[in-house]
Amino acid sequence: MLRLGTFAAAVAMAAMAWAAGDPSRYEKYGLEIVFPEKWIVGSGEAPLLLMSRSMDQVSLANCVATGEDVAATRTMTQEDLNQGLSQPFGEDFWKQVYAASGLVAEVKSHGARAHKSGVMIQEAVFDLSKQGSAPDSKMSVHQAIFVRPGNTVVVACSARAIAYPKQKSVLAGVIESVRFGAPSVPVAAAEEPVAVPVKDKAFAPDDAEKAASSAGRAGSALIELSR
Repeated sequence: MLRLGTFAAAVAMAAMAWAAGDPSRYEKYGLEIVFPEKWIVGSGEAPLLLMSRSMDQVSLANCVATGEDVAATRTMTQEDLNQGLSQPFGEDFWKQVYAASGLVAEVKSHGARAHKSGVMIQEAVFDLSKQGSAPDSKMSVHQAIFVRPGNTVVVACSARAIAYPKQKSVLAGVIESVRFGAPSVPVAAAEEPVAVPVKDKAFAPDDAEKAASSAGRAGSALIELSR
């Protein structure tokens, strides 16, 4: 599980901060997200890219973006990836992602859809809790996986389950705001790209496992930030 400590400590270590309502950016991936006004916003280093939290101690609403480089998708186009991601991963995928970290995901809805960013996303809404935890500690989570050439970005937003109905549209708006511009670092700069035969250009099971890894880190981060 990704250990972040308190949100205040994470923000203190952040490289940048933005004015309310401005897009927050993680330059390496060309990632932009608009967080709600009056939320605290900060950035870190991969796998924790961007984080934001409401000052409302009742809802504990917060969002995190995690990401990682994926060598296997560097030579693929976004169109290739979108085709491979057109079918939902399924409810069991989301449950298994969190079971490995001792977390229980009660999936409310899930699916795949074309996002405004041009990425076919895997998306789910679920209640998340630690095994054996008190019922009032349960968090409701809206999470989306963005698989792109060379990297995977996961954006997860949550609030206490009892406060989620009032925060639902706000959290969904954060995920809708995600955009990708030109990255500041070329995709293949770190190492030589992995050659992928044209006939094999599809989103493979191994790629899904990497997406699950990123999704799990995002969920773990949400649990830490909501403390």
